[in-house]
Amino acid sequence: MRVYIAASSTELELAEWYMLEVRKLGHEITYDWTRNIRAVGLANPTDWDLARRFTVAERNAEGIQAAACFWAILPMHASLGVSWELGYASALHWRMGEPNLILISGDWRSTVFSGHGTIVRDTHVKALEVLQSLR
Repeated sequence: MRVYIAASSTELELAEWYMLEVRKLGHEITYDWTRNIRAVGLANPTDWDLARRFTVAERNAEGIQAAACFWAILPMHASLGVSWELGYASALHWRMGEPNLILISGDWRSTVFSGHGTIVRDTHVKALEVLQSLR
């Protein structure tokens, strides 16, 4: 299954670990945004112009569009990126039916938008188990 994982850049190691685990299950990550952050050194360099920001944001959007499963790993602290990505995936789901699975894990009570999830789990491990069952 093609999977896009949204997580906070402040929890980069967590995102990388879950991407690795999802790959081990035989799923494909549609866009590994953690590699871009590692290469650049920052998630949001303030010296980037709008064209560069558009290019990087478009890669994320294309990864979400290509996914059959969008997984939002809700962070410990609010994340503009995760919130935007969840909203984008939800809009695609309503409009086009893809991604057909919106998986949300973590403190889903922290946002009303967790109601957009097709599957919601209290922990990321429980969400990973969902993907394990879909191999």
